[in-house]
Amino acid sequence: MNTNFSQPYSIYRREGTTNWWVRFSIKGEGQIRRSLETADEAEARHKAHEIWYEAQYRAKNGLKAKPSSFAKVAEEFIALVEREAERGERPAYHARDIPPVVQRYREQRRMTANALAETLDWPLVELYRIESGDRTDLTLDELERLALALHLEPADLLMRGQNH
Repeated sequence: MNTNFSQPYSIYRREGTTNWWVRFSIKGEGQIRRSLETADEAEARHKAHEIWYEAQYRAKNGLKAKPSSFAKVAEEFIALVEREAERGERPAYHARDIPPVVQRYREQRRMTANALAETLDWPLVELYRIESGDRTDLTLDELERLALALHLEPADLLMRGQNH
């Protein structure tokens, strides 16, 4: 079932699920589809508008509407460092020293995600949903458990979420 209501986005249900989804396009990024994580149509309409509005705001301010994975951001950062070093905008040793550190952190992070899922006794997919922004409805208990496992303060996680 597709419900449009003359909005720049549409909400719909995927076959086999009771939850609503939102679909819309952002110029230069293509179509965006996100679960609204609710079976209630009124709540779905409200969430759809919030998601669409945030994506428009991000696009208007030069930010990607779709969340990027750490791996992709790491690759883009390495490429930026190498380009800037090549143009003389940063010291040449940065192109030599920074990429291996970022790549090592990326590998440690990948292993940490598995270890973190095991420590929290959460499915790994839940961590990926949190990381990608698809899951933002953590309870206070879940937030505290996650912060403790990451050796962070819960407030640090909340501040990090505002920067995405």
